[in-house]
Amino acid sequence: MKLPEQIHALAGLEVDYIGLIFHQASPRFLDLDIDPLFFGNKKKTGVFVNAPYEQILYTQSRYQLDAVQLHGNEPPEFCTRIQDRGIEVIKAFSIDRNYDFERTAEFDGYADLFVFDARGDAPGGNGVRFDWGKLSEYQGATPFLLSGGISYEHLDEIRHFNHPACIGIDINSRFEHGPGNKDLITIKKFVYELRR
Repeated sequence: MKLPEQIHALAGLEVDYIGLIFHQASPRFLDLDIDPLFFGNKKKTGVFVNAPYEQILYTQSRYQLDAVQLHGNEPPEFCTRIQDRGIEVIKAFSIDRNYDFERTAEFDGYADLFVFDARGDAPGGNGVRFDWGKLSEYQGATPFLLSGGISYEHLDEIRHFNHPACIGIDINSRFEHGPGNKDLITIKKFVYELRR
């Protein structure tokens, strides 16, 4: 999310997290202050890519973030330093057909949630899908969010997707009119139909 009025509108829907991008290379990079009250009771989540620890803590304090989503090469020890500050950690992994889920095992206990996204040129936000069948290989203890090029048209597939560790869906670029400018009507319809 990038526009304050859209954040305020989204806070009225049945969503759990609202993401803010703090990676400067992203067209969704957030560079303005937003009143924390706009988020209601949703978890304010900052997305970072290989950001220094001090930068994450500064941004967390400035925006009163409840969670951070790490999309870079952050090691488990880095994640737990953030957890030790009482901040929820969501660690993202880029999945392709050759991905070895043993690589996620070292993060069990060091991250609260995983995000399984599609491998692409950019660290997240590529708007492409991966083969969800690949996730049958994931047997880890950490729950995950399904991500990667998800659109309204995938609703039926999501309803039939069944993995015991999957606890939610992470949507972004396929629900936009442009980078950071969300299609709130389609998001509202998607959330309503998914939760029916």
